[in-house]
Amino acid sequence: MAQPVVQPIMAQPGQAPPTPAAPAAPAAPQPVATDRLHGIVPNNFNGDRRKSQQFLQEFNLLWGLNKNYEIMTVPYYHAIYALSLMRGPNVDNWVNDQVLKLKERNTRQQNPIDRTDVCHWDDFNNAFTTAFTDTALEQTAQQKLLAIKMHKHNLDTYIATFNHLCREAGYDHIAKGTIHLFAQGLNPAILKAILFGAGAIPVTMLEWETTVHDELKKIAYRDTIFPSNKTQFQWQFKNNNG
Repeated sequence: MAQPVVQPIMAQPGQAPPTPAAPAAPAAPQPVATDRLHGIVPNNFNGDRRKSQQFLQEFNLLWGLNKNYEIMTVPYYHAIYALSLMRGPNVDNWVNDQVLKLKERNTRQQNPIDRTDVCHWDDFNNAFTTAFTDTALEQTAQQKLLAIKMHKHNLDTYIATFNHLCREAGYDHIAKGTIHLFAQGLNPAILKAILFGAGAIPVTMLEWETTVHDELKKIAYRDTIFPSNKTQFQWQFKNNNG
């Protein structure tokens, strides 16, 4: 039986030729599970409250680098792995209690919770924060905010440190009192230039940051016009006599 001949569709006179269909976008590559751990494993946590935040931060960084690592993909094992990095007389009993809670939640006869349920990690994370949060962290951050100073013209470091301390102290970043502390810690020469200059005094945190950036640009430009170490230039003139 003869196969039918498919004729191409031709554009009629006065019509634009048909637009070919756009090719389908390639599918995004799917993450592949791996048994290789990347990054630096945190030092064992020994129950020292002063180091609890650092431990959790380092562990979360390790997690971020290993989202497809077989242990990190299952919240139950994720929590167990964190507990395995805790050693010492001040933490051993707490670790054992948490392991027993994880096992009971997963193997109990009534309403067992599957190991893939994120509640395993969330419960561990909350328990760790409650048990080992540095109770003096907030007060320490508040004291540092009162003493923080901008070093020379290093505004980026000053802003980053100030914002970090605000979070630890529980301060509202855009509150008037916080903005006042930010201004107080600025380089005195820059602060005076802003307060006694011709421009309007900033009000919001964003306005302060922008104004300081602009003032630093002026200083950098002035330094090119009036350098502190004046360079001697020798001007060479053409000898008209030959």
